[in-house]
Amino acid sequence: MRVTEIKQYVVDFRSAIDSAKASGLFKNHPLFSHFPKRSCLIASELLAEFLCRNGIDTIIVQGSGSYVDGTHAWLAINDDGYQPTQIEERFPNDAYEALQRYNPNIIADTFIRNEYDTDIIWKMDIVDVTIDQFGIEAPYIGKPLKLHKRYSIRSEMYNGQYDTSLYSIISNWL
Repeated sequence: MRVTEIKQYVVDFRSAIDSAKASGLFKNHPLFSHFPKRSCLIASELLAEFLCRNGIDTIIVQGSGSYVDGTHAWLAINDDGYQPTQIEERFPNDAYEALQRYNPNIIADTFIRNEYDTDIIWKMDIVDVTIDQFGIEAPYIGKPLKLHKRYSIRSEMYNGQYDTSLYSIISNWL
């Protein structure tokens, strides 16, 4: 793994978020106005996009559970070439109906999700750009901590979905 390179990208990205926030650029954003709290998924997606543009593929890990009665999200770095398992899932009826109204050509009521096994995720190095909301210095890069392992997780390869307007603001500080 290119730990030094990845760490520098992550530190630079977090610094750019902090600078943009200090300048008041997120004050009206429903999630980022509270950064690092309540913004871990969107921050992880934005960081995943930045790392992807720099040749580093990541996995979005979303945790839910009893720890702090909430959820948390972070990235995993798949340097060992682990492959995901394809899982077929059904859309909830109301979501499927909404999709069909949007596009009548949608005929399948299922979709395929590529998920990584939990045991594999725990072997990977992770990047947690919002861990300071738990009193730990951010950003964190390394093996999952007890904090992370308290969650029931779900993971997928980063798929290129991110908030383009937030990314644009942050990238001005890089």
